[in-house]
Amino acid sequence: MRKTMLILIFTLIGIFVLTKINFPLKKEKIVGKYINMNFENKSCCVGAPHKADTLILYSDGSYESNFYRNGKYNFKENILEINYDYENGKAQYRAIMSNKLFQKPIIELNYKLNHHYEKIEW
Repeated sequence: MRKTMLILIFTLIGIFVLTKINFPLKKEKIVGKYINMNFENKSCCVGAPHKADTLILYSDGSYESNFYRNGKYNFKENILEINYDYENGKAQYRAIMSNKLFQKPIIELNYKLNHHYEKIEW
């Protein structure tokens, strides 16, 4: 009985830990269409969209977005760098890409406010 209880406890702890791990992404896996979620809070994230937006990442390193317009991105070690032009010149937005078990990949814009782009499968 005690052995069974310990096995159950360790199994539940293991499942919990696995759901919290951010697994590494490969560049091929980030390609796709993302939609902006939870963007209503205007006080966060200078350089992040605070309106509905769709971001499309292409395999050649280019992207399309209504907010960032068209440009190039870099991806390395779960960090996405979006390079874009704006009225005062050039800028870059860096975001962590999250890839957790049983969830779609997301581009985290503000972790605390759950402001992110969520991937739509196509």
